[in-house]
Amino acid sequence: MAPNPSNNSATDTATVLQSADLDVSKSVDNAAPLVGQQVNFTVGVTNHGPSNATAVAVNDLLPTSLSFVNATPSQGSYSAATGQWTVGAMAAGATANLVFSAAVQQTGSILNTAMVTATEPDPKGTPRNK
Repeated sequence: MAPNPSNNSATDTATVLQSADLDVSKSVDNAAPLVGQQVNFTVGVTNHGPSNATAVAVNDLLPTSLSFVNATPSQGSYSAATGQWTVGAMAAGATANLVFSAAVQQTGSILNTAMVTATEPDPKGTPRNK
């Protein structure tokens, strides 16, 4: 058999993707309100990197036991109708906050969840939510 120099090397290509570890936190200023009282929620999003994050969004639709009053995001915009906080781009290490007020409409336990998403995958798996 004659030598074949065309099979003496091999090449493979890997595509390196950006990833962003987004962390969402949530707190309420009054954990035991009365019906008719107003409560203030603070939702925070932190990009732990390693990459910048794009199209960051937090879904936080209020349950029927709460009535939306107002919202103040540190960046982006919040829609009470959809519960969508459109944060936008976040640099690695950056934090954004949303403070919104709601009036308590009924007694009982109130569960209010916020979940964050972005274009980049989370290097630790699924995004954290509270």
